[in-house]
Amino acid sequence: MTHFLESLPMKQTIGLLLFSLMPWGVGMNLGAAPAQAGETCNYINNNLFMAQAHQSRNQVWVSQGWWVIEPGNCVVYADTVSTFFKYNEDNPVGRQPLPNVSTIDLCVVNDRFTVYQANDAKVCDNQDGQMVTFVGIGSNREVLQANYDVPTPASGMTRGSASPNPAQFPLQGNFAY
Repeated sequence: MTHFLESLPMKQTIGLLLFSLMPWGVGMNLGAAPAQAGETCNYINNNLFMAQAHQSRNQVWVSQGWWVIEPGNCVVYADTVSTFFKYNEDNPVGRQPLPNVSTIDLCVVNDRFTVYQANDAKVCDNQDGQMVTFVGIGSNREVLQANYDVPTPASGMTRGSASPNPAQFPLQGNFAY
């Protein structure tokens, strides 16, 4: 009985051998760039609400929210994502400068949302949203912490409450993009 490879011409045998080794070579990550990620950690004694944004394949800015980041937790996301954090509807989180960050004004909406063309103020107005500054930290690690109490808005919320209406923010847990 003849072996399968013996019945093939030499070119087909070499091609079949190389093709069969391809998954092994791909698994070795030959020539591919390693994945990069940014990370933000909440070291504030309050829940934080996170909106994230990215550019689609067609270069359209897309913003989405809200994810709750509990105290002591971190969120990891692609290095191409920009983020915006807030304590509640009226109070964005102050962020310390990091090397090689980018900023862009994009749209957020108070309820759960996805906005396409989020960099367009007219689109934002049509969504009853507001333009805020998102920060892209690349593959850096960012720690959000405060040496002061979280501001209490005039609406009578008590310090430590994250939102006047938690039902507005149904997404819970860490978000990895």
